[in-house]
Amino acid sequence: MVALVVAGVLALSACAGSNSGAKDPGSGSRRSPGAASSADAQRACDAVTTRLLASVQRYVDRYGATLSKNPTSSVSPSASPSASPSTGDDAELRSSLQRAQKEVDSKNCDLAAFRTSFAAGLDKVTADGPLARAVLLRLTASMTGRLASTPKSITVAPSGDLAREVAALAPGSTVTLRAGRYVLRQPLVLLAGITLRGAGRERTTLTSRAAGTLILVLNDGRTELRDLAVRHTGRRPASVLVGGPGSSVVLTGARLSGGFSRKGSNDGQSGIGVLMTARAGDTTGRGTTLQLTRTQISDNTAAGLLLTGAHRTSVRSTTFRANGQCGVCFGGESSGGVRRGTFTDNAVGVAVLDRATPSIVDNTFTGGQVAIQASGRAAPTVRSARIDGASRAGLIFGDRSSGRVDGARCRNITYGIVVSPRALPYIGRGNSCPLAQGR
Repeated sequence: MVALVVAGVLALSACAGSNSGAKDPGSGSRRSPGAASSADAQRACDAVTTRLLASVQRYVDRYGATLSKNPTSSVSPSASPSASPSTGDDAELRSSLQRAQKEVDSKNCDLAAFRTSFAAGLDKVTADGPLARAVLLRLTASMTGRLASTPKSITVAPSGDLAREVAALAPGSTVTLRAGRYVLRQPLVLLAGITLRGAGRERTTLTSRAAGTLILVLNDGRTELRDLAVRHTGRRPASVLVGGPGSSVVLTGARLSGGFSRKGSNDGQSGIGVLMTARAGDTTGRGTTLQLTRTQISDNTAAGLLLTGAHRTSVRSTTFRANGQCGVCFGGESSGGVRRGTFTDNAVGVAVLDRATPSIVDNTFTGGQVAIQASGRAAPTVRSARIDGASRAGLIFGDRSSGRVDGARCRNITYGIVVSPRALPYIGRGNSCPLAQGR
């Protein structure tokens, strides 16, 4: 998707930046007075602007209602959704850009007037939904010469327009967010892999009451959030951060909270702290796609972290607290590792579903209902789990799940390791959790 946006603006960048047939006034070569004063000629030049703006509007419309009405498609632990709407290609916009460049030359249009008129027209192009708005902002940055061609570092204050600033950045750029509260009226859509760096998660906070999601990552680069907090504060269904099927997300020293879903809702797309989506049938891994280090994910009505498809995660020294369904949910054929984590008062600390195969090593679980639960044909590897006060059980292996457990230690619980009749986990060494047979 990002490639389409960038490719679609190249021709107009050339048109707006240099024009071999029509020179700016004051450049040393002026047009004939007759051409400059002709009303017919002016109308013809205005028509060029109108046609090009109409093409831009049609292009932006392709990215509209699909996302605004359903930002993450249909997401559930047992399904692999797609967060990328069908948008077609940019052939029509490319053709319009090339035609406009030729007509500006052939009609001897005043280039300065054309630029001014076109820029004013871009402000009137409408965008239906957060993705369409992000595409429009990026197109506008390119068409007005503000789109950076190489990575750079900028600083943004809480009073700045964060969405407009990030839309003009090249992949690999860094945005330093000064201390303060940034209120997002609409979801922040990142079409290029950049770094958002705060002054510390106690000092820099991004908040929103908007439905859908706060931050939507739709690029195939590396997107990093560091030393900041992201919090949903509304009571409309929303997740905090959503990564697309091709995304790679890194969270370091961050805090994400407040994902909300209505009671009884099972749409699978809201109430999640971090949601990594996938296309239907996506079973091909591509390395680690999500890294969490020294991060806190809490107070989400559904999952703290949900992985679908073949996403692979590396979670280290991270805290999951008071998430309504699970601290971490591995779905689809997701994998990776959760190490040295702290899980407190989550309904399930780590849920391993479908055919997921994570490693869960050296973690502490306190409170909640279940520390680790496997279902479907999942096969987790569990080592050195310290479990205290789980109300239902320490570990549950249901359905046809398998895997291995070593060094699980339980206290203040009634049931330790519960294994259903068809489950086949290997119970290894160093376990103090009592073994029980489930139904």
